[in-house]
Amino acid sequence: KHHRWTHEKMSVSMLRHLIDSNGIDLDTHGLVKDEDLVFMEELILGDDLPGGVGQRRGRGPDKSFLYDIVNNAHSGLDVDKLDYFMRDCKAALGQDNPIPLRFVDHARVAWVPKYYEQGEERGGRWEVCWPAKMAAEAPKLFNIRYTMHAQVYQHRKVKCFEHLVHEILCLALDEKLISVVDDDGNITARVSIAEAIGDPRAFVHLNDDILSLIFHHNPQEGFVDAEKMAEARRQYLRLRRRQIWRFVGSTPVQLSAGETSDERAEKAKEQIVALAGKEGEQEEEGEEDELVEVPETPSEEDEAGEQD
Repeated sequence: KHHRWTHEKMSVSMLRHLIDSNGIDLDTHGLVKDEDLVFMEELILGDDLPGGVGQRRGRGPDKSFLYDIVNNAHSGLDVDKLDYFMRDCKAALGQDNPIPLRFVDHARVAWVPKYYEQGEERGGRWEVCWPAKMAAEAPKLFNIRYTMHAQVYQHRKVKCFEHLVHEILCLALDEKLISVVDDDGNITARVSIAEAIGDPRAFVHLNDDILSLIFHHNPQEGFVDAEKMAEARRQYLRLRRRQIWRFVGSTPVQLSAGETSDERAEKAKEQIVALAGKEGEQEEEGEEDELVEVPETPSEEDEAGEQD
């Protein structure tokens, strides 16, 4: 039902919900709903905007550079990316990286012309740009992303815990865990995780407490699937006790002609699991089945944007 769900679209829904549920009058803050709220939503959506970035209408051509600050569709260099570079380096690696701040300090707004045949200038736009001396710094900036993927985001222990959390959430997907509360504090409905991801009133409660909620949930009317919830609690205990898969080895994966990365990844998993079965080793008591993880890499669109 929610196979086309994206966090950008849900963020827009949550923004509208928070404005409505808190009775925020944009006019009293000097904001125009048909312009400023649209502008905020376009900043969030980025390339997900229906019709693409060319359909932006929250700001006119003379203010088009404002989009580049938060969601830069041209180079990928924006405060959203620079912020998580700095945040994750500090939180995960304990490192203060000065390069993102240098790009903030040296950013300038300039007119970027568009050239056609015979070098004739026809139009252009105002964009956030950087001086030529920053060109040598750009590879270092994007190297931070690949470093974080290698050392944090795609680290094998991180992926093990990610799979455990994913399994717990899937097991509890249809249980009525989330309360929808009205302005008077009354519970008007109880919805499942599967339903909450489409309802901003419930989605705001899908925070870090969800795993603890799953573990302690004990409804008077009974579970939708008691067996699945018992398994979810067992996986939660495994998570708390750090009982994760042990690393056995790794191997490169090559794509055949006309084969997608997802198809090759699935074949690689089947081959590795089959090979493990041929070894004839018996699982130790309490040991879980195999986990095969194919590391993800930034999408081609992201890489193309970074190269630009």
